[in-house]
Amino acid sequence: MNSLLLPQPLRFCFFICFTCVGLLINQGLAQSLERKAVVSGGTIGTASGITLSISMGQPVSGTASLNQPMLTMGFQQPEQFIILGAEFLEMQLTLTPGQVELSWSGEMNEPIAHFVLEKKTHPSDDFFPIAQISFNHDSLLYTYPEPFFSKDRGTWFFRVKMIAQSGREYLSEVQQVQLPENRIWQVYPNPANEQITISWNAEQESKAFISLVNPQGKVVRTTTVQPTPGINFIPFDIKELPAGTYVLRLTEEGWVKTTLLTILPH
Repeated sequence: MNSLLLPQPLRFCFFICFTCVGLLINQGLAQSLERKAVVSGGTIGTASGITLSISMGQPVSGTASLNQPMLTMGFQQPEQFIILGAEFLEMQLTLTPGQVELSWSGEMNEPIAHFVLEKKTHPSDDFFPIAQISFNHDSLLYTYPEPFFSKDRGTWFFRVKMIAQSGREYLSEVQQVQLPENRIWQVYPNPANEQITISWNAEQESKAFISLVNPQGKVVRTTTVQPTPGINFIPFDIKELPAGTYVLRLTEEGWVKTTLLTILPH
């Protein structure tokens, strides 16, 4: 058996040879797995007829090697939307009286054609387009006002879609805004001693009830009116009522508003 053992120097040479052969084979396999890809912030690359979805920190162009570590890689069908983070396509919402102002900016490493603003009014609904804004080389920030009315309630959801000249589509993250109550309610003059005017914007044609409660908690005057959709101006007589602080209440289809009314001495 000892005669079959190789001398130590010869065994060392064989070890070096086998190691080199192994490294060459591994390098050849690695090179065969390389696939050319164009990556744009989680864009796509192709490998053996399938599509790679790669999430990266920022848009890059080059080769994506399958034997190299990546942040995230999954498989999806081509021609799908590319979801970009706020670093690439950022949108903000600002609530102002009567409207939601959308502002956004976007950059990518290919020519932009235009932007499409999309909205939905319920989480389970589909987004629908509300405006298309052309790309302007001189603008870094875009704005668009989306009005809301007294009948609008709840939460609205918005996103902006950036369309490249190549037809590729990029989506921003979804932003949402809670709409405020947008009904006008005024009582004037206040203080008063003869007559006041109550104005509010009615949403539909229905009955409204106006009542006045004295400091002792007793209803001293009531009236029923038939408002029309839009702004209504209703005169309300307070003659012959003692001076003091009263509670004026308006009720219309479950909508109730109250305010303190000061009646001056006659």
